Amino acid sequence: MTNRYVVIFTVGPVQSFIASARKTEDFWSGSYILSYLVKEAIKRLYQVNANCEVVYPLVTKEELRSPSLRDARIASIPNRVTAVMEGTEAEVGGWLREVEHDVRQLFLDFCFQALQRVFPRLNDEEREQLEEMIEQ
Repeated sequence: MTNRYVVIFTVGPVQSFIASARKTEDFWSGSYILSYLVKEAIKRLYQVNANCEVVYPLVTKEELRSPSLRDARIASIPNRVTAVMEGTEAEVGGWLREVEHDVRQLFLDFCFQALQRVFPRLNDEEREQLEEMIEQ
């Protein structure tokens, strides 16, 4: 049976993510990364379910496709998304797991790219250790 579900998708925890920040640039970077991941999560929610309605934060599909230059530099998206999705309980759960997987993978890719710049010869064992740390 198809129902409408109110779902909440959170990227975080924010506190531990930016707790190690020492400078303003560190706070900005951490906030920007979280905001970017949430924007990507919203895009994926729309992709996995065309009938998805994002209730909070108020971000239009057009803003996601073509952010203004000013908005592109500001970490303005909170770490929590509230949306209404239509489908069966199993479908909605599957879509949310898919979005979670994709956001985690995006974060891992982001981390690997950063590490590759600092440690160009990162081996498979070190990659696995990093993945385990991120999963926790």
